[in-house]
Amino acid sequence: MNDINSGPGWYEVISPRATTCIVYVHEDGSLYLPEGEDSLNPTEFAFAAARGNAHRLVRADEGQ
Repeated sequence: MNDINSGPGWYEVISPRATTCIVYVHEDGSLYLPEGEDSLNPTEFAFAAARGNAHRLVRADEGQ
């Protein structure tokens, strides 16, 4: 069973700075940070994901 909060796609992240950010994770694991690294950097993303604070965004009409 795959973890819903892993793999490529868009994520909402509760950063260590107690703010929320949107991040896109590419298949190779690199990040697209549309708000820039001033809002969240790759190290902070890894920290947030390890603590369970990165939640994959899914469309409501996507199949389960």
